[in-house]
Amino acid sequence: MPAIILFIRIARRVLRALVATGTLFLDGQARRAFPWRYVRRLPRESFAVAVLLLTLTGSLLTALAAFVVPDQQAGTKLAGTSITIAAVGILSGGLRQLRLWWRIRR
Repeated sequence: MPAIILFIRIARRVLRALVATGTLFLDGQARRAFPWRYVRRLPRESFAVAVLLLTLTGSLLTALAAFVVPDQQAGTKLAGTSITIAAVGILSGGLRQLRLWWRIRR
């Protein structure tokens, strides 16, 4: 039972984050005030952000390819590849956070 509650809490947090992001990008005034130069420069300055951006892009492209490919077996393999790439991105972000946490604790 606790695993179900944890899953629901995580799903709610992800949904709230997606709604907040969508609201931010639909608001024209907030979109114009966003620091776009900084956002465009960030992947070149931070290796961790570049890795996360590459894994996000790779997982999205392979997931879309899995839907488009007519062969069911190839689509299943592409979907598995997409999940693997997404897991690498999540783990790299978690490792970065862990490293920052350890740095703060010392």
